[in-house]
Amino acid sequence: MISFVLIYLAGLPIAVLLHEARHAIGSALISKEKVSVYLGPLDDSNKENFRFGKVSFHIRWAYYGFCAFSKPKEKRSKIQRFLFLAGGPAASLCIAFLSFAALNQLTNWDLQNFTKGFMYINLWLFAGTSIPVIYPKWMGPYAGHSSDGYQLIQLMKKEKNNCFRSGLKNAA
Repeated sequence: MISFVLIYLAGLPIAVLLHEARHAIGSALISKEKVSVYLGPLDDSNKENFRFGKVSFHIRWAYYGFCAFSKPKEKRSKIQRFLFLAGGPAASLCIAFLSFAALNQLTNWDLQNFTKGFMYINLWLFAGTSIPVIYPKWMGPYAGHSSDGYQLIQLMKKEKNNCFRSGLKNAA
């Protein structure tokens, strides 16, 4: 019972924070741009708590999060956009695998349950952000936003169309 309460109160927010932080880290490593990680609302009410290099963290206890560039309209390379979008789901999947691997090493029943719950949360985060969708109204703070998977598909479609168009221009 304690492990269920802990996974709900701490595990889910930590999983979301790690997912969003991985979005930011990929971008910060390959660009000069500043990135902000939000646990909680993506607005001015969520003040910066601390900064780690080019990444600022705005953390309020919540079950949702966002990652945002300091200059949303700035041009980014294809690889920067890909690493930014794929980083969150990749982190969630890696954490789920690491949690699974840790299960055999744990002997405490509550710790095993917490780790198993953390694994399932990260699998759910991976699936929920990888499936290409625009989130419906009932998804609260995510309503109207597109998933990481949806944005990756759009990026690939755009690149495919650009390659096709440039091929036509070169042929003419």
